[in-house]
Amino acid sequence: MKIKATYQTPDFPYFAGNPLIEALEGHIIRDEKVLLKSLQTIHEIPDDIFSYDEFLARDWIGLLDDIYIPHKESWNLYLSIIQQIKNGYRHKNPLSANGQKYLNLVTTLNQDGYSEAIEKRIMSITGKARCSLARGLSGLGKTETITSVLDRIPQVIRHSEFKGETLVFDQLVWVTFDVASTNSMKGLATNFFRAVDEQLGTNYANQYSNFRESVDVFIGNMRLVCAKHAIGFVHVDECQHLLRRMKSVHSASVQDLESFFNRMGIPMLMTCTPEGLRLFFESNTDNEVKPRLQAIRRLLSERSFPFDPMDIDSISFRKFFNAFLPSNVFSGSGVDTLEFRQRVHYLSFGIPAVAGRLMRLFFEAIHQHQCYLKDKPSIDLLDKVYEQHFEHMKVAINRLRIDKAQEWEMLLAKAQSEEDALTHSTNPPRTLHSSRKPPKMATEHAINRLEKMDEMAACRTIDSACLTVGLSEAHK
Repeated sequence: MKIKATYQTPDFPYFAGNPLIEALEGHIIRDEKVLLKSLQTIHEIPDDIFSYDEFLARDWIGLLDDIYIPHKESWNLYLSIIQQIKNGYRHKNPLSANGQKYLNLVTTLNQDGYSEAIEKRIMSITGKARCSLARGLSGLGKTETITSVLDRIPQVIRHSEFKGETLVFDQLVWVTFDVASTNSMKGLATNFFRAVDEQLGTNYANQYSNFRESVDVFIGNMRLVCAKHAIGFVHVDECQHLLRRMKSVHSASVQDLESFFNRMGIPMLMTCTPEGLRLFFESNTDNEVKPRLQAIRRLLSERSFPFDPMDIDSISFRKFFNAFLPSNVFSGSGVDTLEFRQRVHYLSFGIPAVAGRLMRLFFEAIHQHQCYLKDKPSIDLLDKVYEQHFEHMKVAINRLRIDKAQEWEMLLAKAQSEEDALTHSTNPPRTLHSSRKPPKMATEHAINRLEKMDEMAACRTIDSACLTVGLSEAHK
């Protein structure tokens, strides 16, 4: 949705007179409670739902799929994104001499092809951009949390005039797109163009996706689009796909992402699964594993946002449980007990996507078999629902309990593939993080190398958060 630019002078003097920032200033949410309230989605279920016929009850229970409890990092994530956007725009005022020089250099770069000299000159104008990482298992709500927070920031602002000066263009404040599942540099660029087209109504995907062109041309066109629409922030999802075909000269890498955005002064947030942490390690000439310190320094120059399963005693889990199985409906029953709550957490491993589905299916089942409200133990029905509908999922969760994160991803892909076969689906198998193929298991040789890396990783931190995932263990 495009909004018309209205300008508000910011309190910080270095941002004043910049239309890119002044158009954003009036839309910033400055109260944490207001932001969290706008993010949260909870539906009130009628007290007498057990007196409803099955069709009407299912309509109400179906609303549970919309439930969203804001992640504990939502406010910090919002603050960080807003600050990075404004700081990035500080060097790109389109009405200033530096801003005009920046636009001219990008245009020249696009016309003349890739030029290291011009790229360095762009960096000297735009300053240093920052990059953050959101990491966690599939199903923990990384993408949902980030996109929900980004949705509270205007995405497309249409300018026409600023303080008497003509200024006609559409400002794309932020954009989010996935790494291509094939890990192609041209595919990554095409995904970017499509994401821009979706918001602006442009046709860059067709205009700039001639696969006969060189990779440098694709990069140049991406830079041109970024400059033309003053893109202020980039969210790159599914970064674990960068692990695929890493030895191919045609594959994308984390360094390519830096070349695309960071060198133009555009802050970036990457999301990946624990498997994606291997992006920051490489082999040296002695065939030993060592951290890519330069990549870590550049690509994790801002913050690390960890997404972990909900703890049984956390406020988040209590809110999540009460939203799906509210006390106004289940008060006095076997559901309204600590034992039942603990069982839901154990079966789901505190993963919101699993816990939410389990509780919704349980709600449907207990409406059909209301004897489990008081006459029979509710926990027995919960176990029956889990056995019937989570036959493959429970295997994956058991692997998580012994810290085999990658096998969780692989088994999820396998379970989804079997579900698709049962329903005769023509869609390709997908995991919760949208992978089109299950991740490959590491070879014994690779596991031996990763075991050496574990010793180093155990002592290193990312933004003061210890890397607790055993990388060799995760690939056995």
